[in-house]
Amino acid sequence: MDTMQVRGSWLTRANALTGVRFAAVPALVVAIHADAAWAATAVFALAVASDVADGIVARRFGEQSGLGRLIDHAADAVFVTAGAAALAHARVLPPLLPTLIAASFLQYALDAKIAKASGPRPSTLGRWNGIAYYVIVAIPIVRNALGVDWPGPALVMALGWLLIGSTLVSMGERMVGSRIRAGFRNPGSLGAQPQNGVARRCKRIRRIRQLTKELPVRALQEEQADRRVEEDEEVVLDKAECGHLGGVVRK
Repeated sequence: MDTMQVRGSWLTRANALTGVRFAAVPALVVAIHADAAWAATAVFALAVASDVADGIVARRFGEQSGLGRLIDHAADAVFVTAGAAALAHARVLPPLLPTLIAASFLQYALDAKIAKASGPRPSTLGRWNGIAYYVIVAIPIVRNALGVDWPGPALVMALGWLLIGSTLVSMGERMVGSRIRAGFRNPGSLGAQPQNGVARRCKRIRRIRQLTKELPVRALQEEQADRRVEEDEEVVLDKAECGHLGGVVRK
């Protein structure tokens, strides 16, 4: 498939694998609500496998694109948000977590729209948070499937609140980064003030250099003008004296 066609198309092998996660969302929610731990674990494993496979296929067949990355993150967001919401409904995770996961993805999507074809800017903390969303959903599901007591409900809830905090930090970082990038694109914005300050300083420096070059020239011009005035005065005096002497001779 031609690379230029892939960049503007969502009909690719990689996106088909990504779609598996969208299809797995209802099954995961039903399995969690039915307390079918092994079924939920199987659905979760299928989603993880599709997440790994779509990246491999995209690189193998040259199907990487900004649109593909956006669809991939959308599938991740929908899957983990639905899983976290189902677990929050079961009082396993904090109710705020699925809301923040969805908000974080919406922020990512807006950043992708600003970045256009190049795709959204990568964020190290955001990338780790994306992995942590999968982990926090998997922990209670796999724990119940294995029939073990660790980690306990209190620890899982605490990890959920910790992830809420890291999500807020990640969103704050992305917001600041977006404002800075917008500032460099729009010189009139707040983020461009440091750049404008540098431009003003450079302009002043250039002006000072120009004046420094002009000063000797101006001094020379003023000196030449003074000399011309003195010469003109001398000529006038000479003429006056000559005229006076001529009158005396005629007498």
